[in-house]
Amino acid sequence: MAAPLATPSAAPRGPISSNILIVPGQNIPIGNGGSATVGLTTGTATQAGPPPPPSRATTLGLYYRVFVDANDAPSRGQLEGLVPDAFQVRVNGQPVMQAGAFSSLNEAQATADRLIQAGLRARVEYIP
Repeated sequence: MAAPLATPSAAPRGPISSNILIVPGQNIPIGNGGSATVGLTTGTATQAGPPPPPSRATTLGLYYRVFVDANDAPSRGQLEGLVPDAFQVRVNGQPVMQAGAFSSLNEAQATADRLIQAGLRARVEYIP
């Protein structure tokens, strides 16, 4: 439950300490001389919180990802021989290897096709 809003009080009497910041009230004018005001409230952020930041791949425009079902050691070894920087991720709760992230579907599909020709189970997924 949010704390009640503070009520502005009269200006303090006597000497003012230089360590105190006096806030005139909760309605602070905004804009360029306009009369709109913003009411300040107290409390915590929503339980859902802000959305997570975008991934680095998304920020770079790499929306097409190549995933390989390589859950056994021989498949992982074969994949790492073809794509040395492949790494394990979880997609829909399942462990898979990511073999690349690309800005174009054609590049991603070419990589997936190369891995499929090598006998691996590769697929391209679009991740916005």
